[in-house]
Amino acid sequence: MDYYTEGQRNKIKEYLSRQRWKDAENGTFALGSHEIAFDENNEPITGMMEIPQELPEGLRYLETIYLKKN
Repeated sequence: MDYYTEGQRNKIKEYLSRQRWKDAENGTFALGSHEIAFDENNEPITGMMEIPQELPEGLRYLETIYLKKN
């Protein structure tokens, strides 16, 4: 179910490539969304992944496991 256009896929590859270099230089990694969305100008929406304050109980449990690992 690939709904990205070829141009969007290329922009995602460019963004991820740049981010990997930044991560390697910083010795850390950036959190991001599972799916990369695009804004009204057809540019990738990037930034920190946000975890909502209210999560179903099962997801809150998974969050605690993830945060313990990192």
